[in-house]
Amino acid sequence: MESSKKPAGTETVGTAEPTADELAAEVNDLLPTMAAKLLHFVREVPGIDITLAQGFLLRHIQVHGPCTASTIGSMMGITSGPVTSLTKRLIDKGLMQRRKDLEDGRVYWFSLTSEGESLANRVASYRQTEWKRLVERLGVTRTMEAMRLMKDTIEILNDMM
Repeated sequence: MESSKKPAGTETVGTAEPTADELAAEVNDLLPTMAAKLLHFVREVPGIDITLAQGFLLRHIQVHGPCTASTIGSMMGITSGPVTSLTKRLIDKGLMQRRKDLEDGRVYWFSLTSEGESLANRVASYRQTEWKRLVERLGVTRTMEAMRLMKDTIEILNDMM
């Protein structure tokens, strides 16, 4: 049963459409809470000892295949120092391996080990189950609307950066 209480930020005052400035201020107020809730939601994977960044990287490599340090930095919005720390920890845990590029010895490729692949599968399965719970509460139509909005927002942010 859906609650009759409207989610924060959906209240309507009067009939006039809000201005871009008013909406921007509301997004600015809502986004920190939303970001914190999402980070907490995806971080919690019982029985698995990896950080959120490590989990994102494992999933990225699982979906997109081996990648270079510069690809990791670009994808995660971090510089080479944090990339080195992040990849070293995953290599030390036996979840990822590093190999030199055959044509350019300055470039290293990072890929998952079989243990890393297995862990990435466990994390993905757990997260999919949790996302399914959220979808069931939100409803299919609203979830599809949210996904369209997220995809459009990502595309616009890519153009703005």
